[in-house]
Amino acid sequence: MLLNKILTGKNSTFAGTIKQTAHVMTSVSEVAFFGVLFTDGGEWLRVATDDISLAERVAFLQSGSSVRITVEGSIVQARSSYHRLVRIDII
Repeated sequence: MLLNKILTGKNSTFAGTIKQTAHVMTSVSEVAFFGVLFTDGGEWLRVATDDISLAERVAFLQSGSSVRITVEGSIVQARSSYHRLVRIDII
C-alpha cells in the first residue's frame, strides 16, 4: 500500500503500511513522542500525544500493519517539530 497523505481542513491523514515505530521520549509534562516509518515513505513521521491510549496504540504498532494516522497542528520539542496525534485506525 502506498503512503497517502490526505489534507482535511486542519487535519492531515497519513495512511500506509508500518515498517517501524520508535519511542523518542516522554516529557516531564507526560507528552509521549514517537517516530513512525512507513514502508513506502522515506522520512519518519514524528507524532506526539498526551493521551495514554493513543500512545499505547503507537507503541504497540507492528511491522506490516496497515494504518491511518490523523494529526492536527504541531508540537515543538528540542528543536524538532512533531505532529499532534489525533487518531490511529488499523485498516
